[in-house]
Amino acid sequence: MSTHLERTRTFTAMHVPGAPVVLPNVWDVASARIVLSVGARAIATTSAGVAWSSGHRDGNDLTRDGALDAVRPIAAAVDAKGQSNAEIAAALGIGEVTVKTHVAGVLTKLGLRNRIAAAIYAHEHHLS
Repeated sequence: MSTHLERTRTFTAMHVPGAPVVLPNVWDVASARIVLSVGARAIATTSAGVAWSSGHRDGNDLTRDGALDAVRPIAAAVDAKGQSNAEIAAALGIGEVTVKTHVAGVLTKLGLRNRIAAAIYAHEHHLS
């Protein structure tokens, strides 16, 4: 497994004008491994999928700690590299706005402002 710094550099390098990064949304370890096995360069989580797979409704029913507990095994099981909303949308055949909404939901549940803050949080809490 690569170091956090190496993964950060790889993810940053994926952000190239005209070639957006795609982040397919996963909800558990199995879905993460499947998405990566078909060629995804990186993954994200979906607030609804994580909530539903944990027995909760989407829309802030899952607590922050519950969300972290659900996402921690996903982060431990994969070595993803990162993708943009546009890449996720293209890979899944859904709208980019839908992807943005789900990403925003996860960030909100974690009390984070953006993906950079999420990466820092993950590093500081040994999630990466």
